[in-house]
Amino acid sequence: MSLFVLEDVLEVTGMDREGKFFERVSRIDGKTEGTAMDITLDINTEIYPVETNDKFSLVLTEKITEAEESPAYTKKFRLAEKASDNYDYVCFGTVYVVEERTVCISFGGLLMQLRSESKITGFTNGNKIYLMLKKIN
Repeated sequence: MSLFVLEDVLEVTGMDREGKFFERVSRIDGKTEGTAMDITLDINTEIYPVETNDKFSLVLTEKITEAEESPAYTKKFRLAEKASDNYDYVCFGTVYVVEERTVCISFGGLLMQLRSESKITGFTNGNKIYLMLKKIN
């Protein structure tokens, strides 16, 4: 059983199409290769620069360890091997909209929207979720 709710390659197709509202944040638009989802995502570009045509390994997961329970932040958790260790940009957020073809997630105010022509599964309203990105080009 996979640890990940969604794992795909995301290609950035555009940035800030409605204008840039915040100095350190850009809203990117992209498309996933395997699941053909359209994704809009706010990214802190001060700490993780992004450009149009960049490609990323994108993962959404409810857990970053194989443990049955979400561990508290302890020394044991800090030293444990985590899926996030292999990614450059990691956020933790909450799923706040789940519809048949749309899912919205907030990462402390940085928003993500997934849109698909087919039904999106694996997400539950109110669930906590991690976003993990790593550039692949």
